[in-house]
Amino acid sequence: MTEIYLTIFFISLLLFLLGSGIWVAISMIAVSAIGMLLLTLPITYPAVMALNGGEYVSAADSAFGMSGPMAGIWFGILVVKMA
Repeated sequence: MTEIYLTIFFISLLLFLLGSGIWVAISMIAVSAIGMLLLTLPITYPAVMALNGGEYVSAADSAFGMSGPMAGIWFGILVVKMA
């Protein structure tokens, strides 16, 4: 009998969150927090630069179509936008 009450409670809670729009705010906060954690890790910037082709790659030879300094600026803009 307890399982039925718990099921009704959780379904009601989920319907309330869905109807009130709170889940949108919660998911946006979670995504921004995860993005900020990933972008500020010390391994992320070197990984992005390695994917681009290195720090001193030209725009014509890079994977993202940006030179090394341009990719660094782009990465900085991403970090600031996520803050």
